[in-house]
Amino acid sequence: MNSPLKVFILEDQKTDQELVKRQVLKFNSNATFTISNNQESFLEKIEWLKPDLILADYNLPDMSGLDALLYAKEKLPEIPFIFVTASLGNQEYVAETILKGADVY
Repeated sequence: MNSPLKVFILEDQKTDQELVKRQVLKFNSNATFTISNNQESFLEKIEWLKPDLILADYNLPDMSGLDALLYAKEKLPEIPFIFVTASLGNQEYVAETILKGADVY
């Protein structure tokens, strides 16, 4: 039996959290989720959680997605970090996130 896909979601909106979970479950019904909705929770959970994948919003109330990306890549450089956001319409922001280590947006 395969171990579950451990997905870390960084998203402050509950409806968006549910949408992301629903989409992941369409492709992997064996996924488990850990959710953070603010900087404090993210920094705490990233220390003990070893996810297989990080899915993050770009705009959060008390931190930017770019800050989360940089921190995650420092702590867990091998873990894919994907932005799931409508906030990256500006091509400069998109380029910056990819150059800083985001795997996809």
